[in-house]
Amino acid sequence: MAWNPHSRNNTGRPEVVPQDRLIGSARRYELKVEQQPIRARMCGFGDKDRRPITPPPCIRLIVYDRITGRELDFNDIDSTYFVLMVDLWNQEGTPLSPSAAFQRSSHSQHQQ
Repeated sequence: MAWNPHSRNNTGRPEVVPQDRLIGSARRYELKVEQQPIRARMCGFGDKDRRPITPPPCIRLIVYDRITGRELDFNDIDSTYFVLMVDLWNQEGTPLSPSAAFQRSSHSQHQQ
């Protein structure tokens, strides 16, 4: 048996967890897009002048116990080190930088 400082039981005291439960493969993680951004506004040039995308992207992390297949209660998970970073991509699957998109649209306007 091993002591897991991040595991909580209903008394609030640390509980003893079998060593095999601490192995990384004991959990399965899934990301689900709950809210997809529709548009973003730009103003000016460069990276510093950006407007928020609306609606903001919302991603849900679902953690399953690999042994039982059940979803774990998020209150029982130490999420201290979970970080999510995103990049914008266009429908063709290539990266879309806001400044590049503005340059393309202004270039096409000058050609008309």
